Amino acid sequence: MLKTVKARFINGALVPFDTLDLKEGDEVLVTVDTKTAVSAMSVEEMTERSKAAAGGWAGSIDAEKLLRDIYTSRHRGFDCDCIYCAPKT
Repeated sequence: MLKTVKARFINGALVPFDTLDLKEGDEVLVTVDTKTAVSAMSVEEMTERSKAAAGGWAGSIDAEKLLRDIYTSRHRGFDCDCIYCAPKT
């Protein structure tokens, strides 16, 4: 059987993302290709990049207005006591 699977190296062992049709004790030939992996970055590098990007959109929208607009459009025409809908007059 020839099958290519994606795996992650964790605690000194390759852990496949997919289930393999193998019996305990089966031997396999493993080819490692880190250049074509979806993410060859370390967990630490991914974490640092995520932290650097966090909050990048802050100040670009008015979150309260967005919520009001969403709830108002969903509830238009209904008798709603939602805090985001226009007050009844």
